[in-house]
Amino acid sequence: MPAEETSLYLKHRPNDWDGVLGQPAAVATLRTALEAGKLRRAIMLSGEPGTGKTTIARILRRKLGCNPRDYSEVNCAGLKEPLDAIRRIQQHMGLAPSAGKCRVWCLDEFQAMSRSTYAQQAMLKTLEDTPRHCYFILCTTDPSKINKAIQTRCTLVRLSPLPV
Repeated sequence: MPAEETSLYLKHRPNDWDGVLGQPAAVATLRTALEAGKLRRAIMLSGEPGTGKTTIARILRRKLGCNPRDYSEVNCAGLKEPLDAIRRIQQHMGLAPSAGKCRVWCLDEFQAMSRSTYAQQAMLKTLEDTPRHCYFILCTTDPSKINKAIQTRCTLVRLSPLPV
């Protein structure tokens, strides 16, 4: 795709905290937790579409020392069998990272998991039994659809709507 046809969000996607615009509270929360060594194994990023949830997840992956081979983005909205997706994650989370310090899963549009009670129960168990080398970043536009027990196991980071 020629550069002039590249979407604005792809062309200007930041690679570091300093490039993230309009989210000072979210960046400060994550940066502080990382520096203090107190980042939980599950982080929920919530906000309107286009606020930077996936971008922040990718930056966080790098800050955690996760090699690209140990990073997976899952579009939960497109899953036909969400329970099977959680089972695949459970099978792989016991494996040591291939090159980096950890494994990270970014579950985008996580509110779509609300369609399956079994998938949410399996995800809850996954978050309760997360190995020390694994992190989950749950991105959602509607956290009210997510099981409260899952929410209590996450660091909740709300992203603000971006000004025009």
